[in-house]
Amino acid sequence: MLRDSRTQTFTGYTAEKLATQFENAYIQNGVVYWKSNDRSPFEDMLTDFMEAGFISKENVDLTIASKKAQDKVAIADYIKAQADRSEEQIAEERAMARAAFGADEKMVNIFTGETFYS
Repeated sequence: MLRDSRTQTFTGYTAEKLATQFENAYIQNGVVYWKSNDRSPFEDMLTDFMEAGFISKENVDLTIASKKAQDKVAIADYIKAQADRSEEQIAEERAMARAAFGADEKMVNIFTGETFYS
């Protein structure tokens, strides 16, 4: 992680913005979560929260460990959702890829391994 040269934080947020961000978080069993989605922040935000005095090093460590498990579940859910897509959803995704990257570009979903052309 690199510090922002202007703010000396890892997120680039000012102290005031960090305080506002922390108001949108909660701690349960030592793990930090966002109120909006019950998922944990990334390490840069956690480190900034710790350096601002909002959480401890133990909270950072517990949250990073928990986030790894959260991410595994989220990826597994995504893979399942991809497998359950309708033909209409697949066609829409391909149309969006074509609009973004042009026609006949090879695409690979890094999570599912699915390969297709836009």
